[in-house]
Amino acid sequence: GGGLRGMAVVAGCGAPGRRTSLAGPVTAAAGAVLLAATDSLAAGAAAVALVGVGTSLLTTRLFPRFVEATPPAMLARFSSLLGLAQTGPVLLVTPVLGRLIHVWGVAVALGALAGVLMLTLLAALRAEQQLSQSLPEPRDAVSPATALAVCAVEAGAVRPAVGTTRS
Repeated sequence: GGGLRGMAVVAGCGAPGRRTSLAGPVTAAAGAVLLAATDSLAAGAAAVALVGVGTSLLTTRLFPRFVEATPPAMLARFSSLLGLAQTGPVLLVTPVLGRLIHVWGVAVALGALAGVLMLTLLAALRAEQQLSQSLPEPRDAVSPATALAVCAVEAGAVRPAVGTTRS
C-alpha cells in the first residue's frame, strides 16, 4: 500500500527532506482519524495508505541518518536495535489497542492511535535537531513538491510532462 509506494519513491528519487519527513507523523495520524470516521471501503483504503505513506516519510529519512551517525564498529548493534525499535512497539501496542477496542470501540482506539502517532512528531523533531548538529543535509533530499508529483505520476493520477523521463 502506501508504505511500499513511499519506499519506491525514495528508491527512485532519494530520501525526503526534513520538512517533508516531519509531515509523516501528521499524515499517519490523519489516516488513523479518517479510518475511525469512515465506513467506506474506498476511504478506509485511502486511510490505510495515508498511515503507510506517513510512516515511510519519517522512517526513510531518519533511519539512514541514524546509520550515518553510527560509528562503523557499532553498526551491527545499531541494526539490531533498529529492528527492535520497529517491532517492539507493535508487540506492546497491539494488545492495548485490542483492549481499547473491546472497552470503548474502534473509533476511540484509532483516535488514541492518532494521538500516539502525533507524539512521534516530538521525538522526530528532537532526533532531527540532534542529527542536524552533526550531519549535513543529504544531497538527495527530495522536496515536498517533488515527492507529491512523483506519487501522483506513479499512481497514474497525472502523466509526466512531454520530454521528461522516468528512471
